[in-house]
Amino acid sequence: MDGDLRLSSTTGPAEIRRSQLEALGLPLQRILQAAGQEQRAEILAALHAQADTVLDCLMPMLRRSAQTLPTDARRTAGLDALARDCANRLRAIAARQPRAADDWSIAWTGCGCELCATLETFLGSRSRRVLERPLAKDGRRHVHTKINSAELPVHHQTRRQGRPYTLVLTKTEQLFIREQSARSQAEADLTWLTSAWNA
Repeated sequence: MDGDLRLSSTTGPAEIRRSQLEALGLPLQRILQAAGQEQRAEILAALHAQADTVLDCLMPMLRRSAQTLPTDARRTAGLDALARDCANRLRAIAARQPRAADDWSIAWTGCGCELCATLETFLGSRSRRVLERPLAKDGRRHVHTKINSAELPVHHQTRRQGRPYTLVLTKTEQLFIREQSARSQAEADLTWLTSAWNA
C-alpha cells in the first residue's frame, strides 16, 4: 500500500493522481480496520511520512468514514489520529504566507542532466520570468516532457528561426493561482475536519 501511495502521489497528471489516490482510500480504511495495534501504528507512521499529496487519499476516506462508521470503529481503526494528522497538515498549508507579487521562484528538481540543471536554475529565480535557449529537437523534447510531467506553471513554445530552434519558457500566473487555491481548499477541508472529527 505504501508503494501504491508513493507512486500515485508522484506520477501522472494531477487529475489522474487525485483519482488514483482517492481510489486507494477505501482499501486503506479496510486495512486499518483489520490491522492489529502494532501494524496500525506502522501504517499511520508511514502515512505521516508521506508528502501532503496524500491528503488526496485521506480526505475522501475520512469523509466516507465519517458517514459510514460509528465513532468507536473510527477510533479503533486509528482514523481519529489520522484526522488529527490531516488537520495539522491543512493548518500548515492554510497558514502559508501568500507569495510576494514579485516572487516567481518555483521549487523543482530534475533528473540531474545539464538541461534540467539549467531549467532548475531558471525556475528557482525569483525575478526571471522568461528563458530563451537554442536547443536541438531532443533537448527541447526533454524539457517539454519535464515541464508537462511536473505540471509546472510554465508556458513553453519553440521559436522556429535559426538553427537550432529556440525554446522559449515563460512562467505563468498559475503559480500564484495554484497556491491561493491550495490555501482555500485547505481552509475548507480544515473547517469540515474540525466539525466532523473534532480534529
